[in-house]
Amino acid sequence: MEPTAPIPPAPKTPRKASADPTTDLALAATWVAIGAAWKLNPDITVRRTTQAAFEAAAAAHYAKLQTRRNVDDPRSLLAGRLDAIRAIFGEQLEYIKAALLPIFKREGLEDAYPSFGLEQRNDVWRFPAKRLEAQDAYDKAVAGLLAQNLKTGDAGATRLGPLAAEFRAKYAQLTALDGQTSGAVGQKNLGKPYLKRTARSLRYIVRGNEPDTWEQVWREWGTQKEKF
Repeated sequence: MEPTAPIPPAPKTPRKASADPTTDLALAATWVAIGAAWKLNPDITVRRTTQAAFEAAAAAHYAKLQTRRNVDDPRSLLAGRLDAIRAIFGEQLEYIKAALLPIFKREGLEDAYPSFGLEQRNDVWRFPAKRLEAQDAYDKAVAGLLAQNLKTGDAGATRLGPLAAEFRAKYAQLTALDGQTSGAVGQKNLGKPYLKRTARSLRYIVRGNEPDTWEQVWREWGTQKEKF
């Protein structure tokens, strides 16, 4: 019996680390501190740049990241409210179907569902999962309920109408915020390679100047660890 060749493990898909604004800001603040410390040590020079240029780039980079955070902060509140409205429509779906049954049972209940914003997924009629499609579906549902004079109760148009309008408004706000965040994210790394290279050079210089105590000196420059 011939030996069986071992089966190599399946290659792992590399995982890309998600962006962490808090970590980014902490690193940016460290570069600002290094720029300030360098200003107090004018005898230290880096051939390809100056202390003033580094300090200005660090401040600009920090400001861009702070702008990104300010833009992104309201996003979780908007997303949370959208999810809450979606949950309400989901909870009332069976009641809406029950109210439509006596009205459309002769014509065909499922034939009427699309006009109320419902779509069929895995043999189940429900509201769309995607927000862009859901906002149109909720409007259709409310319009259909109004047309059939189904206004009262938790599943009626009187309650669901304002929620559908709020969903559309908040989705528009969220979309606008995402656009602003994308712009801020696109700008955030403009000075990062330069700042990283220069900070590394300064660390080597400090280490060369203070071989016995350079770790402590480097921390006094505002860093939290010996290298980035």
